[in-house]
Amino acid sequence: MVTLEQGLATSKKNGKPVSAKFEIENGKPQLSIYTVKDGSKYFEVIVDHASGEIAKAEPITGGDDLAAAKKQGAGLFRATRELREAVKEAKRDNPGYLAVSVWSDMKDSHSLATVTLVKDNDWKTAVIDLTVYKTLVKE
Repeated sequence: MVTLEQGLATSKKNGKPVSAKFEIENGKPQLSIYTVKDGSKYFEVIVDHASGEIAKAEPITGGDDLAAAKKQGAGLFRATRELREAVKEAKRDNPGYLAVSVWSDMKDSHSLATVTLVKDNDWKTAVIDLTVYKTLVKE
């Protein structure tokens, strides 16, 4: 079974990932990833949960999906790290947990990634700051 990080890496062929989640569609598990290309073209990329390959990529053209994708894309405005790095950090800080979703958001001028994790029946949420400021020091 493919991991969230693998799916995020694969989806980069179709733009910058702004969110990802495992879901059930027509009774089957799938990994759905929203991406943005050229700053204004949004796609839903479905990654096959077994092979890890892109099963399909469709433009998001309207409705709630487009509104959500735009909000998540804007959430990465100040990000200096990728969602995949946030997922890795959340899993490192919560050994034994699997990441099932991640999305980006803005709060107090910071790009944040919210990662949902699960282990057996225990669910957790980790919020990871994607905004890393470098301090300029004059010597």
